[in-house]
Amino acid sequence: LRKTLADDHPRFIDTKSLLGRCLLAQGKLAEAEPLLVGVYESLARTQGPRSDVTVKSLRRVVELYEKRGDA
Repeated sequence: LRKTLADDHPRFIDTKSLLGRCLLAQGKLAEAEPLLVGVYESLARTQGPRSDVTVKSLRRVVELYEKRGDA
């Protein structure tokens, strides 16, 4: 998928988000973090920091940090 689509392509962002959420649900926080943070950064850049989808993504990052005990 990565060879075909740019990092900021919506389909690639959706795929990374889904994988990050699955890893988060499984408690694989170290693996989920770069995906969820990367998705948030991509969405903030392409959709704007206040778009609904970006805010939802940020909430997942916060959830990750809460589970890890950093929030």
